[in-house]
Amino acid sequence: MENGIIHKLTPEQEELEKKKIELATLETELAEKELDLATFQAELNAFEKEYMRVIGVRYTELDRIEAQINEYTLIIR
Repeated sequence: MENGIIHKLTPEQEELEKKKIELATLETELAEKELDLATFQAELNAFEKEYMRVIGVRYTELDRIEAQINEYTLIIR
């Protein structure tokens, strides 16, 4: 026969334990979301750099062509 003491949690203690588990779960989810955000921000930054590199070249070419058009327009007049 066992004479061990069984400790029964009060309803408040049970609720506290549930809340601790819920908090741990939410903290894990938050860490995952923060990692996702950091990854997305890095990808976005890389995209923006590539976009500016490609579009910057195109704008330079566009400016050159517009300058040529203006020169030809002056010559024709």
